[in-house]
Formats: sequence, structure tokens, C-alpha cells
Amino acid sequence: TLLLTFLIFTPREYQIPKLEKRNSTQYWNLKDGTRIGYTYLAAIGKPQHYPIIYLHGGPGGPISNHHIESLKPLTKMGFDIYLYDQTGNGYSDRLQDISGYTTTKHTEDLDQIIQKIKAPKVILIGHSWGAMLANLYLSQNSKNVDRVILSCPGPILPINKSLATVPIPDSM
Repeated sequence: TLLLTFLIFTPREYQIPKLEKRNSTQYWNLKDGTRIGYTYLAAIGKPQHYPIIYLHGGPGGPISNHHIESLKPLTKMGFDIYLYDQTGNGYSDRLQDISGYTTTKHTEDLDQIIQKIKAPKVILIGHSWGAMLANLYLSQNSKNVDRVILSCPGPILPINKSLATVPIPDSM
């Protein structure tokens, strides 16, 4: 029975979608030697003050052509847009030691990326895990962020769990 259960529930193949080849993929080299794949969409028309950085979901969800096409209309409003595959995803490097995949690593990567694009501030758009990453980054580096858009964020719980039952104020 144990053998049968093992055979039934052990995956024989993993349904991992193949990376979509994009000629637009460029690379940043971070201080720790990690290579980050990204796509840059240049602003069209009158440029806005701050670029947008899109933070994808996952972890494990790389940038897709769908993400690029969905955000491309913002270039017509004057926004430069950077969509990058976070470390361990898509066209970015995988780490040899999986214990290196930490929130600290991801927030430090984002900080280095903001430094590389030489923007005084950025607008972060975070989806799912990317929304949680945006919040983590914002909590430590608010001076670098002009605005944040969160799409399907995970729970943002208070550190003091007793505050979880306190009603949220009408305005912040």
C-alpha cells in the first residue's frame, strides 16, 4: 500500500512552462555576482519624472510576454518601465544554495536595480509576491519610492498580532 501511494503521488514530470525567447532581454550584474534578466520599455512622448519597476509574482513566476504587453500602454503616458526576473526566475541566475533565497536578498537586489537605473525615485508595481516585496522594500527604503501599486497582495499582518482585530481607520 505504501509503495502504491508513493507511485500515485510522486510526480513523473513537472509542468514548467518553457521560457519565452525575447530579443529584448538585457542583463544587470549585481554586486554579489548575480546576473538579472530584464526588459526595458522606453517612454514615448513627454517623459514622466519617475520610472516604473514591475515586481512579478511567485516566487517562481518569471516575466512573460503578457506582462510586457499589459504594461506597454504606460509608455505612451511617458513612463519608462523595467520588468525584471527576480533571482532564481526566468532569465536571471539561480543560486547554488537555496537558503540564499531570502526576503533580504530580494530587497537588496531591488535596491541595487534602482541604483543601476539612476532614478531619484521609482514607482513600484507589485503583483502577488511582488506586492509583498514592494511592501518590504518600502518599509526600509521609502525615500526611493514615489508611488506603489499593489495587485493581489498577500496578507500584510501587523507585527503585534493583538492589533489584527483593531478596525482600520477611514484614511491614513
